[in-house]
Amino acid sequence: MKIETRWVHGKCFVSTVEQGHAVITDAPTQFGGTDSAQTPMELMLSAAASCASIDVTSIMAKQRQPLDSCRVIVSAEQAPTPPKVFTKLHFDFELSGSDLTEKAIEKAIEMTFETHCSVSIMIARSGAELSWEYTIAK
Repeated sequence: MKIETRWVHGKCFVSTVEQGHAVITDAPTQFGGTDSAQTPMELMLSAAASCASIDVTSIMAKQRQPLDSCRVIVSAEQAPTPPKVFTKLHFDFELSGSDLTEKAIEKAIEMTFETHCSVSIMIARSGAELSWEYTIAK
């Protein structure tokens, strides 16, 4: 895996992966940025949410539990002093689909955080506490 990050202006950067996909990051105005994009820490949180969602939806499909929708809200706490690493992440999943079972959902989420989602596992290994919950939307 390889990326290239280029300075655009101020605190704004664009990172491009080998396949050509790009993402922009910026800093908030109080840190000299223009607040035009996610901060690197917000991007890390987005990566954790996306990674976990990809894994949950994939595992649910393998369990023949087709989803109509999957939404996750991730709340994070950071250390009060630099480096302000994540200390807690809470994932709140909202899933919908016909005939979903709680057993299948719990298995999918547990597998996601124990063995599948590289991003959240990496964050947990840095010392952050991870928790989750889910609701089945009607």
